[in-house]
Amino acid sequence: MKLVIETNDVYKSCKIISLIEEQTILQELAANNSQQIIVRQAAIKKIIDQDLLERLSIYDTEDDIRLEASKKLNSIFILSYLCLKDPNHRIREVATKLLPRSQIETLKKIATSDSHWLVRYTAVWKLDCKSTLQQISMNDVNIRVRMTAVERVNDDSVYFKLLMDTTPFDIKLISARKIQNEVCIMKCLISIKNSNIREVLVNRLNNQENLKIIAITDLNRWVRYTAIEKIIESNENSEFFYKIAITDIDENVRYSALKKINQTSIFLRIVLNSEFLDSCIAALNRISNQKDLGLLRLTAKEYLQPYITNRMQIVSDNDVNSSNQSINSSS
Repeated sequence: MKLVIETNDVYKSCKIISLIEEQTILQELAANNSQQIIVRQAAIKKIIDQDLLERLSIYDTEDDIRLEASKKLNSIFILSYLCLKDPNHRIREVATKLLPRSQIETLKKIATSDSHWLVRYTAVWKLDCKSTLQQISMNDVNIRVRMTAVERVNDDSVYFKLLMDTTPFDIKLISARKIQNEVCIMKCLISIKNSNIREVLVNRLNNQENLKIIAITDLNRWVRYTAIEKIIESNENSEFFYKIAITDIDENVRYSALKKINQTSIFLRIVLNSEFLDSCIAALNRISNQKDLGLLRLTAKEYLQPYITNRMQIVSDNDVNSSNQSINSSS
């Protein structure tokens, strides 16, 4: 005789199941095809009998019942079977999530051949096989699966191929964020036209000479700016920053270089030699010695004289304020 909970009230049905602890009753409810699906699902959640769960996950005609049973499976064999054979992609996805990473061949087969992208996506996250991940990153029809494979592959040779190939922007972007080999990065910077990708690649550089090359030669101002920002601030690099500050055509790039200079002698040279008013004013604002400013009064271009006079007044006022503060603190 089959046990049946006869009520159409979903809440009441689940409440009844929550009060049942006897496994034989729960098993009977779970296996009863004439019972409401929600009752069977609630019963399955409390079942510990793996044999019944395996039978339900394979043979039950209701997708929702097979799905609920598959969530509690321990058998690697049954999970593998469901991953490869179940017609419902939700069940294949759940089984793939539960499948151990040690089942490499099964995961590779799922990742490369399952008909649903979500199942492939789930398998890719569990794969470490570089050759399979490379294949997926280049060939899968779904962009999210490909992006996941790129995240997982951790191979600069793959990233280089993807960056140099006609791959979608999102794939290139992930590759640019992951690649580490600076020789490959420099080759990509020469070949890739997209400035957003080049900017990300520059952020991966650490070699100072490579950064200087990009800061001088790249045609995009934000790529040059990014390179400048990564060059170490030091006296050794001051001459390089000086050249950028007086020659680059973009104000942001010039200012990025100028703010990394700490030598008054170079600020004086910028004021005297730069053709860009913004660079001259920025350099003037870094000079705090009246003698140096007086020298500029005699040697700088005529159109800069009002700015020099203004700067001399500001420095003078600051000196007076500092002097007054010293007197007040000593008294």
